[in-house]
Amino acid sequence: MATITKVPFTTTRRRSQRATPFEIYQAIADTAGALQKYQDVPRLRFQAVLGFLIFTMAVAAVISFTLFMESRIGLAGREILQLNYAIRQIRLNNEDLQSQISAISANESLYARALAEGYEVANADNIVYIAVPGFVGEPTVDLSIKNVRAQESYLHPKYTESLITWISDQMSAASKPLPGN
Repeated sequence: MATITKVPFTTTRRRSQRATPFEIYQAIADTAGALQKYQDVPRLRFQAVLGFLIFTMAVAAVISFTLFMESRIGLAGREILQLNYAIRQIRLNNEDLQSQISAISANESLYARALAEGYEVANADNIVYIAVPGFVGEPTVDLSIKNVRAQESYLHPKYTESLITWISDQMSAASKPLPGN
């Protein structure tokens, strides 16, 4: 430890002699300076410890935030994997149902089920038409072609032209001079 070499107040002065204000200020400053040397050491230790604690808390906060985010990311990834698995299971189930539907709706299967239910094959002999009085019915669409002779073409001549003929017509039309020149 350092020793104080300067004594601010001496006992050699008499009470009648008064110290000037500057001497009093100097004595107080010397005493404060001497005490400051010894008071700075615990303050510096306290500041160092406080700085270390603040640094440690900041690092802990960053680490905890990182762990929190990684756990959230991990949970989201696990949910995505579970949803992908559920999607795959639903797709497999849909494919199984599609194959069942195609097996059930096959002609042979429908024919066998109809015979098992008691339906019969329709012939011209067992079809019965019932006339309902007052029912006019909807007009049917007639798709037959009437009044067409075998040698008569029913296509427009524009659509009977070959590609080579069309190209030659286009070339000859392009080589003609423009009107008005």
